[in-house]
This record gives sequence, C-alpha cells and structure tokens, in this order.
Amino acid sequence: MMKRIVCMVLAAMLLLGMMASALADTSLVNQKDRKVKIQLAKDKKGNYPANEEIDGESMTTGLPWRGFYMPMIVQIDNSSGGIGSMAPWGVRFADIMYESPLHKNGDTRISVLFSDEVPSAVGPVRSARIGHVWLREEWDAGFLYYGESKAKGVSVPDEFKKLKASSKGVLFSGTVGSNKEWKKYYTTTSGKASPHNMTGDVLAMQGLIPAEHQPPIRPFLFTDELPSTGDFANHITLNWPHKAYISSFVYDETTNTYARFVTDQPYIDEEADEQLAFSNVIIQRVPLSFKGNAQPLMGNEKGAGNADIFIGGRYIPGYWVKTAVDERTIFFDKDGNELMLQRGKTYIGMMADDMAVVYSE
Repeated sequence: MMKRIVCMVLAAMLLLGMMASALADTSLVNQKDRKVKIQLAKDKKGNYPANEEIDGESMTTGLPWRGFYMPMIVQIDNSSGGIGSMAPWGVRFADIMYESPLHKNGDTRISVLFSDEVPSAVGPVRSARIGHVWLREEWDAGFLYYGESKAKGVSVPDEFKKLKASSKGVLFSGTVGSNKEWKKYYTTTSGKASPHNMTGDVLAMQGLIPAEHQPPIRPFLFTDELPSTGDFANHITLNWPHKAYISSFVYDETTNTYARFVTDQPYIDEEADEQLAFSNVIIQRVPLSFKGNAQPLMGNEKGAGNADIFIGGRYIPGYWVKTAVDERTIFFDKDGNELMLQRGKTYIGMMADDMAVVYSE
C-alpha cells in the first residue's frame, strides 16, 4: 500500500513538473496577421525610404567598419542540419544568415551574406531556388551558387533573366564551363564527398564584379540599448518540419548573443571549430507552397506578414514589409516603428505560419 502511495506521489510530482514546463514554454504558430500600423511614411513610388548611412558604421552589423561595400550572398549546404561531418566552413564571417525551406519533406537551405569581411574560402556551396533569386535582388549582391532549379514556373535562370540580373556581372554559377573567368575560383575540398565538397573564393569573385555596379545603400537601424519590455526569451526552438533540422538558440547574457544549435549539437564553422552566435534572431513568416518536392515558392518576393523577433533575451511580436522585389525587407516592432537591431550578426529564418516557434525564459 505504501509503495503504491509513493508511486502515485511521484507520478503526481512528474505530472506537475510537466505542466509547469508546458506553462513556461510559449508556442508561436498559426498566429493571426498582426496588421501593425506602420509609422514610416512611403515615398511617391510607394516604397519606404532608406535609412541614412552612418560614417564608420557597418550597414549590416552596426559595428565599426570602413571599406568597399559590395555584399556577397553564398548558397550553403545544410544537409543533415549542417552539423557533424556536414558542418560548413567560412560562414563565421557572415553578417547575416538566412535559413529557408528547400524541400517539401522539411529540410532547409542556408544563404549567408558577407559584407564587413569577405572570405576567400566558403562552403559547401550548393544550389539556388527562386526565393533565393528574390533574396539576391533585394541586396543586388554578388551571388555564388552551384546548381539551380530549372523547372517551368520556378526557373532560376528565367527569373534572373527577367530581373536583368544576368547582365550585371554579379552571378557566379559553379556549374558553368571553364571558359568563365570565375570557374577557377571554385575548388573541391579534400575529405568531403560530392556534392558536399565545393569551396568558393568569395573575395576573388567579388573582385570580378564590374566597377559600375553599385548596390543600393540601405542600412539597418542599430541601438546600444537592450529592450526593456517583452517576454523573457532565453531559449528558442524552431520546429522545422524535418526533425533533423530542428534548431535552437540559447541566450548568453554576457555576450548578448544567441548561440545556435541543431538537434542539440552546436552549429559550428568547421574551419575554426567556432560555434555561431547571433545578436538578433528574426523569424519572418512567409507564405509557402511547392511546385513538386524541391521547388519551394516562398512569399519573400514582396508582401507583408508577422515577424517573431528575439533580441537581448526578449521576445518582440513584430511585422515585416517588402514593397517590391528589389526593395529592402523592413522589420517593425509591435508599435509600427522600424526595428532597432543589436550590433552584431543577424539570423533570419523564413518560416511558414504553421511552423511552430517555441520560446521560454
């Protein structure tokens, strides 16, 4: 009898613990459109004006910087979540990391943007989809990719041609013939199996972009103040549909950054054995559909929607707006003011509304 009572007490205690844990977690999924009232006025063309460039300050990280501004975007392999033997290299230099759906089964692709520091060896370089074309257009950046979707209606070459990116000298496909000047800047990495072994010399390819090409100047806004309102959010979990890609971010108050993990393993840059951490974690909620298994159509061409924002250990229910494919994506706080980022690196995950994001104190 006593043993049964003890078991019942233990079970009750376990149930209470589970309930307390559940109550501590907040799940963000299928939220109604917040319809934030934007405080920023549009120009005569219906777009939002760019912020002013601050001398000596990076436009992408807010850190001290001077130099040649020519952002470069690289498509990075994310097979098996990009951990273990699939860990990338050179990505620790990226100012912004984007993660977006790749297949209907729930796996994802990484796109990294370099600006403050452009490295000479980054990989594994992989293929592009049409949503990545629109991402490049937003920055008018140099673009490295190894392979592309050519399916009718979601063709990467057709979209590049339509947007006139093909004639700018900013596209660096790794699958071209040796007659192209940049082909020599793609090399295979020993010890890595194909197709997970391609390294791109981003700095060398940046040097091939014509001098007359000038990307738009559109700085983010930055602040040295931590947010003082909003739920505490020290742990964030992104529930991508494929379990191998479920990732999390853990806040470190001493560095004011969120360290990234995938399936509880640190997400590292293999070259330096360095875990990636971000000052800003933003979930951009986008419409998502598929034309076949591997042809994702993300709603990042233009539009608006909710944004779940994590900064300084706090959660900010926000919003995003993009007025045209070649305009910037602007993130706003719940009051409709343009978001003030923390100085440092930013992670942006493009997730559908039905993909759960869970945070806890």
